[in-house]
Amino acid sequence: MLNFKTPSKRDAKGFTLIELMVGLAILAMLLMIGLPEMQVYSQNAKIRKTAESFAADIMVARAEAIRTNDPTVFILTANAPAADPTSVTASATGPNWFASIIPGTGSPRLIVSKLGGETSGKPIDISTSTVANAKIQFNGLGITNLAGAAAYRFTNAQLNPDCELSQAIRCLQVEVSIGGKTRICEPGRASAAATSASDTRVCTVGG
Repeated sequence: MLNFKTPSKRDAKGFTLIELMVGLAILAMLLMIGLPEMQVYSQNAKIRKTAESFAADIMVARAEAIRTNDPTVFILTANAPAADPTSVTASATGPNWFASIIPGTGSPRLIVSKLGGETSGKPIDISTSTVANAKIQFNGLGITNLAGAAAYRFTNAQLNPDCELSQAIRCLQVEVSIGGKTRICEPGRASAAATSASDTRVCTVGG
């Protein structure tokens, strides 16, 4: 004969109100601990993405100049991107940039463009030491018109304006040589690291 057990009140109950409140309190504590770390990670990822996009677009401008044997111009500006680089004003603090090709015949043509406010939240702060560095022209050999190597710094100026490595929010720097070589480094890294030739994190140009 089958013996069916009738569930008792103890077997049928779920979480009590106290147990639920304790669980929610633990969850809130975990969120309070983890949220700042997530914010730091998100901000650093945003800085890196912006710097990498900037460096990639400079390399595209250089490659296009070599491919077509026509000069290209890369400009950091506060204006909206435009095909004709003479219609905008270069700015040492951006936050927008674009590149155009200047063909021997015909009108200038836009190659790449980026608006600093395209991503959500506060745009990443971009800066270079002089306005002259805000406009780079590449010739058919991929060589720039720069007087010296240029540096472009990416950071959150509110959280780490001096690019100190002790801060959770890091800075990145894009460097462009006269010959057109582009690299990303980390400004503020201890000079002792420069003793290692393989340490690509060390910047070689002042920001």
